[in-house]
Amino acid sequence: MMQIRNKRAITMLLTLAMVFGMFAVFPLTVSTTEPGMSNFVEVKTYSYGMFTDVNESLWYGFDQQKAIASAYEYGLMVGNSDTIFDPSGNVTLAQAITIAARVHSIYTTGMGDFVQEGTWYQVYVDYAIANGIIHENAFTNYSNNATRAEMAFIFSRSLPQAEFAERSPVLTPPDVNSGTLYRDSILALYKAGILTGSDAQGTFNPNSNITRAEASAIISRVILPAKREGDVTPVTPTTPPTPPTPGVTTYKVGVSISNFDDALMTLHREEIRRYFDSLETGTVKYDVTILDGKGVVFEQIKNVASFITQMVDVMIIDLVLPSSAKDITQIAKDADIPIVYINRQPSGADMSWDKSCYVGTHARQAGTFQGEIIRDLPDRGDADGDGTVRYVMIVGDPESIDAQQRTQFPIFTLTDAGIHVEKLFEQRGDWTQERGRQIAADALAQYGAKIDVIFCNNDAMALGALQAIKNAGRTVGRDIYLVGVDGIPAAIAAVRTGDMTGTVQIDYIAQVKTAADAAVRYLNGQSVDGYTWVDCLKFAG
Repeated sequence: MMQIRNKRAITMLLTLAMVFGMFAVFPLTVSTTEPGMSNFVEVKTYSYGMFTDVNESLWYGFDQQKAIASAYEYGLMVGNSDTIFDPSGNVTLAQAITIAARVHSIYTTGMGDFVQEGTWYQVYVDYAIANGIIHENAFTNYSNNATRAEMAFIFSRSLPQAEFAERSPVLTPPDVNSGTLYRDSILALYKAGILTGSDAQGTFNPNSNITRAEASAIISRVILPAKREGDVTPVTPTTPPTPPTPGVTTYKVGVSISNFDDALMTLHREEIRRYFDSLETGTVKYDVTILDGKGVVFEQIKNVASFITQMVDVMIIDLVLPSSAKDITQIAKDADIPIVYINRQPSGADMSWDKSCYVGTHARQAGTFQGEIIRDLPDRGDADGDGTVRYVMIVGDPESIDAQQRTQFPIFTLTDAGIHVEKLFEQRGDWTQERGRQIAADALAQYGAKIDVIFCNNDAMALGALQAIKNAGRTVGRDIYLVGVDGIPAAIAAVRTGDMTGTVQIDYIAQVKTAADAAVRYLNGQSVDGYTWVDCLKFAG
C-alpha cells in the first residue's frame, strides 16, 4: 500500500509542479543566490545628519536605535528628498507594500531592484500578490495611509515564518484581542521581538496610522534579528524520530485554513487542535498539521502539496475560494486522501468523489436570520420612518455560495414580511474589516441619512462598518441598524453594548466536531454524507 501511495504522491507532485508553473512569477533579475538572511547587506552609506529633519538624538536617530539609518543603508527606505526624511509623516499602503516586496526579493534572490512601468507602485503590488504577501483586492486604494495593523500584516509576510523565531519574554499588547484585524500577524511580530508597543504595557494602537520613523524601526528589526527585543527561545535539539509504539496507530491530519487573520477561523483552528486531542486514546493518536492559506489560492495549493509529501491520511480544508475546490478535490482523489471541506461551501459538482464532503452552515439560514433580526425591530428596520427600508449590502466574495445566499435571503425575508425595501449600495468587501469600513464610509458619504440598514456578510466587515458609522456621526439603534454574521467575540460584545443590532452566530464548535468526526469516519473506512449542516444561532440586542 505504501508503494502505491508513494507512486501517487510522485505523480501528484509532478502535477502540482505544472500547476505552480501557471502561477509562477517571472524574476525581475536572474540570480543564483540562495534564499536567506545573509542576503541583507548594506548598499548605501548613511551620513550623520544627512536628513535635516531627523534628530539623531531621538529614539529613531543614529545615537539610539539607528532605525532610519539602517532602513536607508539596506536599501529599504529613502528620503522624500536628499535632505528630508519626514520621520513623523505617514506611510501609505503602496509604500508599505513596496518595502515588503523589496525585503522578500532580497531575501529570495539577493536583489531588490524592480523595473517600474506606469503607476509607480504597481510592480510592487503585482509582486506582493504573486508571492503571497497580500491577496488580490485586499486593499481598494493603495494611496491610503497604512494603519499599524495593516503594516504588521504586510511586513509579517515579507519573510518565511521560520525567520520570525519566538523570543522571550513575550510582551502581549493589551489592546489586541480576537476581534482585532490582523491579530495573528501582530502577535507574531510581538513574539519575534519586532514589535514592542508604545508604552511599558506594550500597547499597540492597531488602528493608528504608521509613521515613517516607526516603519523604519520595524523593518530594521525584520531584516536584522540582532535588533530584535528579548532572547531567542531555546530550540530543543533535533532527535531521531521516535519509533512507533507497538499497538498505537497515529493518523496524520492536514488542515488548511483560508487565512489565519480571519477571526472566525482562528476559533476554528484552535478548536480543531483541542477536539482532536480529546479524541486520542491509548491506542489512537492524531498528528495534526495546520497551515495558513494566507488568503491566496496558490498558497493553499502549496498547503495541499505539503500534505501530500507528508503522506497525511486525511485533509480538512477551509477554502480560500470555492472555485478552487474542483482542482483540490481532483488532487486529493489522485492521491487517495479523503477530504473534508469546512466553512466555505464548494459547488456540488466539485465534490463528486465519494471521499469528499462538506460541513458547514446553511448560508440561506444565516441570511434569513439577519432579515428576521431587522424584521422584528419595533420599526421593522425603517429607521427614518419614511415607509421604505433603504439598505447597503457589503458582500464577502460574490463567487462564494455563502456570500450569495447571505446577500439574497435577508432581503427575501423582509419582502416576504411585506416590507418595502430599496437597495442603495452593494459592493464586495472580501470579508475584511478594513474593506467593510471603506465601503460603509463611501456609502454613508454618498447616501447619508437615507441609509436605514447596513447588512454585512460577516462580522469583520460589520465591525469595519461600525467604525465608519461612528465617524459619520450616526448611532446604531437610533438612526441606523447594523447586522453581521459569524458571532465572533468582538461582534457579540458590540451587540451587547448596542453598537451592533445583531449577528448570526456560527456554531464553530459544532462545525469542528462534525468535520473532525467525518474525518475519523474516513480514517476508519466508513462512508460520510456529502453534506452535513450545522444550525446558526441568532444573537440580537
